[in-house]
Amino acid sequence: MPSPLDFDSEQNPVRSKKKFDPAFKAKVALAALMSGKSLIELSERFDLHPCQISQWKMQLIRRAELAFKSPQRIRYPSADENDTD
Repeated sequence: MPSPLDFDSEQNPVRSKKKFDPAFKAKVALAALMSGKSLIELSERFDLHPCQISQWKMQLIRRAELAFKSPQRIRYPSADENDTD
């Protein structure tokens, strides 16, 4: 398995950005809302930084209403409005 560290043109170590699918993000955010576990416990369980879990949790809370809107009335955020992952 390749190392999570890559090197830039000057041979300095650079971490590659991990990509997570929406289902995984939802699973983590729901666990943060419902499990009663601390961010530290969740970060160890999912191998994520606690700040990342907090961001996904807040995204879920802010966008929860979309689950109850009709598909025709949903206005998806533009690329400029998207939160960083």
